[in-house]
Amino acid sequence: MDSFNAAYTVGPGYESGGWQRYKPQIRSPKEGNYVQTRPRVSRARSTGINLVWPELSTAEADAIQDFFDSHQGIAFNWTDFFGETLTVTFAEDTISVQPVQPYGYFKVTLTLEEQ
Repeated sequence: MDSFNAAYTVGPGYESGGWQRYKPQIRSPKEGNYVQTRPRVSRARSTGINLVWPELSTAEADAIQDFFDSHQGIAFNWTDFFGETLTVTFAEDTISVQPVQPYGYFKVTLTLEEQ
């Protein structure tokens, strides 16, 4: 399986916005005025993993865009900031690429979700 980390050499910046941990539950209201809960699934997963590169060279931005184009709808590995490798996909149909100063550099923003 391909690794997204191989698509770039400069890691995401500190403005990357974290993630949400998703583990749905079943809630059953009872007549005694309480709610009984239990997990719906056995495994939690991370969603909304926001990655931001505030200033990438044209070559780095192109490499991320090429990886996005070739892996849309395909799971791949990504090693997070803490060294844990996750199997993820792109959560959205787009990534944001904006030119920034100095000219020739780009701000790239994208969202991943664990499978």
